[in-house]
Amino acid sequence: MRTLTSNEMKFWQGYLSSLPAATRPRHPHVEAALPGNREVADELINLYLTGKKTAGSSLVKDFEINNEPLPTVGNYWIVLYKKNKPCCIVKTVRVVFHRFKDIPKSIAKAEGEGDCSVAYWKKVHEELYAPYLEKWQINDLQNTEVVTEFFKVVHKLLK
Repeated sequence: MRTLTSNEMKFWQGYLSSLPAATRPRHPHVEAALPGNREVADELINLYLTGKKTAGSSLVKDFEINNEPLPTVGNYWIVLYKKNKPCCIVKTVRVVFHRFKDIPKSIAKAEGEGDCSVAYWKKVHEELYAPYLEKWQINDLQNTEVVTEFFKVVHKLLK
């Protein structure tokens, strides 16, 4: 996990100062990153800000390979525009695990992309992970474990 930049820290502090002192998180896990990749980041952000996207999924293997902790309820994420400017802060409210082949409609819908179908979810995620499967030694994507974190937007950039 990288250290927050000064702009990210200022955005985080702005969120904290908007909360009553008694409700401020004491030792939160806070990260900052683009959603998805640079090509789709701003499109995904629109889904966050409109409330259509309330979940995101990743392969557990991605966290293992990158030596990153798995999502945990109570984590915060400063969502960045593709120019690395803070946009909003989301808080993880639930974490679930499934095999890729067993992703339920509720997750596809919560991810808010395309037609929100499981077929669309699988197509997009198969394309997303295709370049990494050999490198990560994944021979059977369908049986690979997926972690999905559900989140809520708790702070937005005021324009």
